[in-house]
Amino acid sequence: MPYDGEIRISVPKLVKLKIIINGKSYTITPNLSINDYGAICDNYVKTDNFKQIIATVIRNKILDDVSNKTAPTVKVIEQQENLFFSCFIESIIESDERLKECYDGIDENISSEQRFILACIKTYKIIGEQLSESLTAMAKEIIKNIDFEAMRRSLQQIMLSFSSILSTVDWQNHFQVLNNNLIKALKGLIIPGISEDEKKRLEASYKEWGRFGWTKIPEADNDLFDISPTELKTANKLALQYCNRKNMVVLFSLVFQKKIKRIDFEEAVICYKHRHYKACALILCGIIDSLLIKQQPKPIEKNEKRSTGFGAVRFINNEFNSVQEKTFNYLLNGINLMQFLKELFCDTNDFTKKSLLINRHSIAHGMNTIPVRKIDCIKLFLLLNNLSEFLDLTAGINKAVQNG
Repeated sequence: MPYDGEIRISVPKLVKLKIIINGKSYTITPNLSINDYGAICDNYVKTDNFKQIIATVIRNKILDDVSNKTAPTVKVIEQQENLFFSCFIESIIESDERLKECYDGIDENISSEQRFILACIKTYKIIGEQLSESLTAMAKEIIKNIDFEAMRRSLQQIMLSFSSILSTVDWQNHFQVLNNNLIKALKGLIIPGISEDEKKRLEASYKEWGRFGWTKIPEADNDLFDISPTELKTANKLALQYCNRKNMVVLFSLVFQKKIKRIDFEEAVICYKHRHYKACALILCGIIDSLLIKQQPKPIEKNEKRSTGFGAVRFINNEFNSVQEKTFNYLLNGINLMQFLKELFCDTNDFTKKSLLINRHSIAHGMNTIPVRKIDCIKLFLLLNNLSEFLDLTAGINKAVQNG
């Protein structure tokens, strides 16, 4: 079926399955998510204990269901009888035709657990290939319908209005133009159960979270940003419950895998752990600035320089508009990120303008009027993680379109 300019997402009806472990009943959904498939592949590299891999999946599915107050350990689940695992495997493959086809095509002489794991790995690969093909086709169609000449003229007018990164241009108006372009992209999506009014509400909510300095939190509920916070204090209280010491360790490990200068990041983490928050913030702002700068092409003229700070943010925003990858979460997260970057790099009007959040220019020049706190560093760690992911995804889409 050719791509017709709209994206339709069908949401399957979830069926609940009750399982008994050591006499206690638990509820799970008998299907595998993309995360489940990914976890299976990751664990397969680490161990050939197939029951342990399946037990890990079962425990995660127990934890995912809010009706379960506790979950047994992986070791306890692993010690269940073979019939327990056979029933679980059967319920999973019966809910997924693609997985069942892969499972049926694998040697019956090996154990059902090994057969299931190998089928999951094969299915995960198929999903990845199909998703890549679909995104490439979709991106081509989207790019084909964009009026690049009109966009170029519009962006040229914007760029001519800046003489330096510390200019006193009305940034609020500039980002409003960018946000309007993102909202237009959102209108191209047709998702069952989400009306135009709901899209507008979500866009405003994600923007407000960004204004308060919060971007996607790995350990938070997926719908955290669906409700707009009424004030900064409320946003901080809601978000901080997902930023305890254990959650921060997870975040650090995620950021460490990104394409950043690891020595600088390690220094930032050390400063954070020793409560040197201003030093931590300065290092993180430098890493964020470098991410933005690296997205720009090297200047042809010797006296021409790549933008830094807010100038770099402006450039990335322009690149974001030219790509316009029409997926719902991508656009919402983009709006959220741009809003926080706007606050972080905004013009301080010769350091006289008070900001709701910390300002990169103020702390870099020692002109901050309030001390940099732990929460400010947490927000910057999150921004670094999400901005890196966002830029990688944008670059991947750009490459797919150019190679297509």
